[in-house]
Amino acid sequence: MDVITSSQLRALIEAGTPPCVSIFMPTHAQGRDVRQDPIEFKNLLRDAEQQLENQGMRPTLARDLLEPARLLLDDEKFWLHSGAGLAVFVSEGFFRAYRVKIEVEASATVSDHFTVKPLLPLMTDRLFYVLAVSQHAVRLIECTHMNCRQVDLPDDVAKSLDAAVQGEDEHQTTTQRHSMDTSNPFSAGGAFHGQADLFDSQHEDLMFYLRQLDNGVQRTIKDPDAYIVLAGDINITPSYKQASKLRNITEDTIRGNPEHVANQVLHEKAVEILQPIWHNELNQQQERFGTALAQKIASHKVDDILEAALVGRVDTLFVAPNKRSYGYIEPQTMTVDVHPEPMENDEDLIDRATVQTLLTSGTIVVVEAEQMPGNGDLAAIYRY
Repeated sequence: MDVITSSQLRALIEAGTPPCVSIFMPTHAQGRDVRQDPIEFKNLLRDAEQQLENQGMRPTLARDLLEPARLLLDDEKFWLHSGAGLAVFVSEGFFRAYRVKIEVEASATVSDHFTVKPLLPLMTDRLFYVLAVSQHAVRLIECTHMNCRQVDLPDDVAKSLDAAVQGEDEHQTTTQRHSMDTSNPFSAGGAFHGQADLFDSQHEDLMFYLRQLDNGVQRTIKDPDAYIVLAGDINITPSYKQASKLRNITEDTIRGNPEHVANQVLHEKAVEILQPIWHNELNQQQERFGTALAQKIASHKVDDILEAALVGRVDTLFVAPNKRSYGYIEPQTMTVDVHPEPMENDEDLIDRATVQTLLTSGTIVVVEAEQMPGNGDLAAIYRY
């Protein structure tokens, strides 16, 4: 798992039926330490099993619940291809195991929801795409801040102008598509009209090529809100923007014919275009918080924020993944007690606020601790 979106986290949370088991652990890609990873995972499974029993589940049922995760212990190939970390989620009828490219702290948690806060750093390494397009070739490159890889477009998408026109001509002739006969430069007004009609014909072919390409891109990208950076000659990128129905094509483009430019070079140029956009987005969110705080529809107090999140009032939640705040939610009154140190039956209130915000379709903004508005452990803008 390279990146994760709010919708993916919400789907994960909604898939869990209590009790929900969340296991995180660091892993090793190579070397002698790889052999220790299954041992560490086995210990975490024992911890989770003990927590289930402590919460009243019979030992046989606890073992059965964790059996899909336990089967990983015998999968040698799984452990030979680990990333920086492992995230495992188990509940009745549900099991997912993800290799993640971030370091995570070893933990096993049993709760009424899956723990998601350790995955939030994956949201900062945002997904975006570079579409390198010319009349002769197309490449779609899926990117994060640190990595990129070329992805295949659907087979029914023409990857060049000639292929698009040839494919269209199988269904209708050029005469049918372009009713004006340009073979005689003096017909329909002479040479000027003939040249204009030829230009219109070429433009129509180009737009047909770009529209069907755009349709293929829409079907391929994982996140419809991801930014798209176009790479191409100045004669083709404006036409693609005109033809496209994609939401987030950047105004700036990577100029020049991209046919012989390496994917990594295009990736680096795209990051240069996106950095100021991302920085500006965070500044705008922080300014929104300041305005909302003055209007008394924002807070930087964990207990206030969680109580608002429990009733769906949180519109935007600012979370620093390395921050923790422990406490207890009183089930009858839904009031929150924050404790300086974790006590029995406490939970990570920041994780709970994140879960509740996702479940009520709020926006999660992942920040570094020093970027947190209000300089607290958590910050939120309310809907009302």
